[in-house]
Amino acid sequence: MQPKLKHRLHDEQSEPPLFDFDIDEANEADSETMTDVEEASLHDDLQQQTLTRIQLEQLFSRASSALVAESTNDQESFKRKTTIKVPKTSKMITTPFPPPQSDRQEDFDISIEELKQFAQRPAGQLIIDRYSPNDKEIYYALSTVTLTFNQPMISISSLDEQRNPEDLGISLIPKVQGQWRWIDTKTVQFEAKHRFPYSTKYALTVDKIRCVSAIGEVLQYLPDEIVSTLKPRCFLLFDQKVHMNEIFKHICVVHGDGITMENKELELLDEDTAENEFKWYLNQKEGNRQEYIAFTFKNDLLKATEYTILLTQDCPSAEGPLKTTTEWSAEFCTYEPLKIIDWFPNINDEDQQTVGPGQSWSIRFNNSLDHSAIKKSIFKVEPILKEKVLLGIEHTNDYSKKITILNNSQPNTVYTLSIQPGILKDVYGQTFEQDPTEEPIQFHVEESNSPLYGILRGESDKDGTLTALVTNLMTGIPIDQATVSILNQKEMTNQQGLCTIGRCKPQENTKKEILVVEKGDDLYMEVDIYPSRSTDDVYVWHVFNDRGLYRPKEDVHIKGYVRLVKIEGEAKIPTYAQGVIDYIICDPRREQLQESKVKLNRYGAFDIKFTLPDNVNLGTGYVEFRLPDSKSETTHYFEIQEFRRPEYVVSSMIRSSTAYYCHPTVDKYVVISCEGKLFAGGYLSDASVQWIVQAESTTYTPANRSDYIFGRAQSFSYFSRRHTQNNISYPKKHFQGKTDNKGQHEIRIIYHGIAQEPIIVRALAAITDLNSQTQETGRDFLIHPCRYYVGFRYVKSCGKKGEPVRTEVIVTDIDGNLINDILIQCEVIGYGKEQKEDQNGLTIFEEITDEQKLTVVSSNKDAVILDYIPKLGGRYNISYSVKDEQGRLAMSSYKNYYVYGGKEKEKDNDNDNEKETDEHEVNSYVPMDSLGIIPNAKSYGPEDMCELLIIAPFSPANGLILLDCDGQVSQPIGFQIESGKDSATVEFKISKDWIPNFTVHAELIGSTPREMKVTDSPYRPAIASHSMSLEVSRDFYKLNVSVDTYESNKIYTPSSTIHIDIDVRQYVNNAPAKKAEVCLIVVDEAILSLTDHKLQSLLEIFYPGRSKKITQFHSRTRCLLFDPQQVEHLKKKIKESLYSDEDGGWGGGGGGGGERR
Repeated sequence: MQPKLKHRLHDEQSEPPLFDFDIDEANEADSETMTDVEEASLHDDLQQQTLTRIQLEQLFSRASSALVAESTNDQESFKRKTTIKVPKTSKMITTPFPPPQSDRQEDFDISIEELKQFAQRPAGQLIIDRYSPNDKEIYYALSTVTLTFNQPMISISSLDEQRNPEDLGISLIPKVQGQWRWIDTKTVQFEAKHRFPYSTKYALTVDKIRCVSAIGEVLQYLPDEIVSTLKPRCFLLFDQKVHMNEIFKHICVVHGDGITMENKELELLDEDTAENEFKWYLNQKEGNRQEYIAFTFKNDLLKATEYTILLTQDCPSAEGPLKTTTEWSAEFCTYEPLKIIDWFPNINDEDQQTVGPGQSWSIRFNNSLDHSAIKKSIFKVEPILKEKVLLGIEHTNDYSKKITILNNSQPNTVYTLSIQPGILKDVYGQTFEQDPTEEPIQFHVEESNSPLYGILRGESDKDGTLTALVTNLMTGIPIDQATVSILNQKEMTNQQGLCTIGRCKPQENTKKEILVVEKGDDLYMEVDIYPSRSTDDVYVWHVFNDRGLYRPKEDVHIKGYVRLVKIEGEAKIPTYAQGVIDYIICDPRREQLQESKVKLNRYGAFDIKFTLPDNVNLGTGYVEFRLPDSKSETTHYFEIQEFRRPEYVVSSMIRSSTAYYCHPTVDKYVVISCEGKLFAGGYLSDASVQWIVQAESTTYTPANRSDYIFGRAQSFSYFSRRHTQNNISYPKKHFQGKTDNKGQHEIRIIYHGIAQEPIIVRALAAITDLNSQTQETGRDFLIHPCRYYVGFRYVKSCGKKGEPVRTEVIVTDIDGNLINDILIQCEVIGYGKEQKEDQNGLTIFEEITDEQKLTVVSSNKDAVILDYIPKLGGRYNISYSVKDEQGRLAMSSYKNYYVYGGKEKEKDNDNDNEKETDEHEVNSYVPMDSLGIIPNAKSYGPEDMCELLIIAPFSPANGLILLDCDGQVSQPIGFQIESGKDSATVEFKISKDWIPNFTVHAELIGSTPREMKVTDSPYRPAIASHSMSLEVSRDFYKLNVSVDTYESNKIYTPSSTIHIDIDVRQYVNNAPAKKAEVCLIVVDEAILSLTDHKLQSLLEIFYPGRSKKITQFHSRTRCLLFDPQQVEHLKKKIKESLYSDEDGGWGGGGGGGGERR
């Protein structure tokens, strides 16, 4: 009985149901017209029938005897031979001794002065670099222990004169029979006489005071050390019941040079104290409360001292008479006096010597600091200028040993930090006392460069050609008769302001070149020109095989073409390569199967054939081809597997091609069918079919709207490897059935409910025949959440606090057509931090949010503008949503849009000097605007006319078009944007030498009104640039190939002869292609169906894409724009810096009173 579709009324429930789906079997009532596949089968006229004995004999007699012999196998079993062993990773190479003079390295001079300077460099702190073994529990026979330092511990001398490691405080507890020996000057190793005894815990100890390197450095810290308070509580957990008092008798503590603390200096913890202190350990397992001992020390321990807890042997158990046979030990260290161990930036650290102005500093202590004892007033920074240098002190629990200093530092200044003694404390109550004899804490602030450059842009192409456009800075008018010089070459600009300098190529590819432009008294220099190197001729390979998948003992056929791509003028032309190719055939385990040579024919082609051995390893085999004369090589891969030839092929289809939508009240369904066809003809009937259907949320972008964001997106700056889209996955549904007499089986997927995102439903069918061969086929379809989609894009990739963030929003249908009068709801949530000071003056950041709700109505003409002003600096999450007539919702969102300005300090002080902001410090450069390029076609052919519509952001302007095809091609094309107009059209002819693509570089230079009015200068310089790649069709080199048979009857029997007719013609004019080489592959389609093996297009290989090689240098973007306030503030700062030293730092010698300028 066919189940009825369920209808839901609006008044049956207050909220629409969530999306869900189910499966049942389809029937004739669900039949619809198939739209995406052929309705009539190729084998509808074939009916399966049982053949008589006479008919079978007639059928077998048509097969040749060779075919019958090939199919007969007289072996008793099909067990393969033992596979080839893995090749050895090393080879024995015979060389003469002593080596010939040509192989010896030449002597080189050693500068004694350089060695002296190197020896005088500070060595840094002595630390333990590594140690072995580093496992806490060892389950193998251990015979050696190795310890490596980062500095030499001994001098280079004979082994008899080496220092005893025990003199350096290196020892093993408990001791093991054996000896220490030095492997090199930094590594010491203990070799046990036999092996380390089992069931024993060993401690490798190093005395930091006695451990001194050969250059006098003392060990700073131990790896993985445990720092304890001066009166710690110790907890030992056993694997069985113990008597606490009996175990306590066997505990002793050792410190220093073997000093043992008496047992009376220890005391057991009472049960309540142990329960509160070690509750987590005691609750791990039932019975732990009878398997532990906890104790503490009666007196405080020594500071900066290592202690070892020893549990001697013969410890009794509460469960039986056996006692422990070995000692057990554990180590811990007490804390050191509070001190500074490092700071940032540090001039002694090569990686962090200086920082930029305003960048935060930090100091790091050896112990965690008491947050309540840190006060801003105890920190003092010198020199003290008029502007406040110290802005804030930051300390967090996440970095309890670190203090961050927020500052307003100036360039080219060294600041010294001092800390008031006796106030700063660590968590152990120790106060910080700064030693005046130690190195002062100094922060070096580097210079902040803001160079000004002139007006020039240049490009260098594959021939080392430089094209310069020289224009007036303020107006963009071309400058003629200007002298441009580089690499001792000079040229004069023409009336368009252009000049070209050829062969502009330095001796070294990475060398910077200086370009100079002169006209009258004006002079401009560009100092960072990097001319490009030319592109050499290259060899390209196209190698393929006939099947892709092979069994052992089968023949592998490989065909290849080699072309030498030469640069001829503006074109890259593939020519026939010549020579002899060396090749090596290897199996998947790199065992060499064959090595040989093959000669390229006059078409630059080759073909090889080889037979795989019976015992070849299964996996991915490969062939290495090498053309010795050209030093060019390639590797071709193929698969080696044991497999059964499939007897049928499967496919699947969806009955309807219409769009599917979520529906809140009515069930909808989709019919999906699968089909199995035999390669021998007929259908795979009565075969088992297993269906698996799964649905999950996805994203969908309407047609031609890829420049907008639809669905969920996230800022790339917050993206990480662990980031996922968090798609909603619905439970899988299973269904089982059998194919009918036409090899088909159909299911109906019923879905209902709504979702805010598109749902993709995947249906997978596994068809199994009577021989237990299984093949899978699948289809998927999309369910739209709504009839409309909302998309958006940001004008800028990041925003600024207090300034409008502009977004362009559109509403489309599923085909990408703009929809009018749809309400768009926008929700903005910002997450930031507000900087404040606590009662101690420390800088803290409190989490705050900024929530805004906006609405706008869509337009069917263009995107609508939606602006919001972020009140915080930090990250913002923005979502846009629309509804259709049935109340269904579609949503798009963007996470972590970055808004900078979030850590600006709110200044509440009434002092006018402290209310000054950093606005005067903001330097505005001439911005690079973007212009539009609209071509008249998506693809061009040779000799076509290309028309480009240039959309200008300002006018009037002078423009330049450069064509880039692995470097500059053709001549630069100049154009103008007239005053009052916003566009211009540029035309040029396409050359066949630009196949398959070229890049258009467009430049606009002019002026535009200032945002901030300046007296006698209402306009500022303006520049706009854009590049676009245009396609030139490869069809010019394409061939049309048709394959047919002489015989009219297309059905053949096994072992019969087939005559093939091949016709090759030019694609462009259909003219016959003479003297063309043809490679014909005849292969069983049943084997091809296993891997979907396909051949790659030769055109894409022999005519590869052309790269963009022009390098652009724009000088206008380095020109500073000042408003009047900035100019006055800059003058004030210059005067202050010149006269800041009143003690004669700038005065002349002698009488002083010299004029300062």
